[in-house]
Amino acid sequence: MRDDGIPVVAVSYGANDPTTAVFPMDWAVLIPAHFMGGRSEPQVPVAVVAPARDLPDEVHVRAGQAIARAAAASRKRVALIASCDHGHGHDAKGPYGFTPKSKEFDDAVVESIRGGDGPRFSQLGSAFAREAKADSYWQMLMLEGALAPDGWKGELLSYEAPTYFGMLCAAYAR
Repeated sequence: MRDDGIPVVAVSYGANDPTTAVFPMDWAVLIPAHFMGGRSEPQVPVAVVAPARDLPDEVHVRAGQAIARAAAASRKRVALIASCDHGHGHDAKGPYGFTPKSKEFDDAVVESIRGGDGPRFSQLGSAFAREAKADSYWQMLMLEGALAPDGWKGELLSYEAPTYFGMLCAAYAR
């Protein structure tokens, strides 16, 4: 990715010993990994990539493009998972309070997927995502870059906002 002008950093957490200086996985990694073979033998290799919200939107799209090139060059079967929550302002009693922008953002994402033209999340803009208190936007930008322009079609599998944040599951196929 560095060759593409995308800043990349490694994460070290805790101890000075490299074998113990690992960053713990959060739910956004653990849950998809569990359902995508994380408990299988042999273990399924996983590479975790996290966006940096201080970078411009187009850098996230380019990062997705670089991921797609690397996946294609590997000749291995690869699953790309953009694990994230959407708007976090659906409930005034939630930790982020209420904003109608959360529903507006989530509805726009749902419509984008239902539109069937492939991911075009970058049209939403990071300002809208921040107003909506969405965690999902930057991961979706990377997914957009990874899937475009190869004719991927989205299928909305589910959308719910059972608490203060929205959750969505979609699949893309060619």
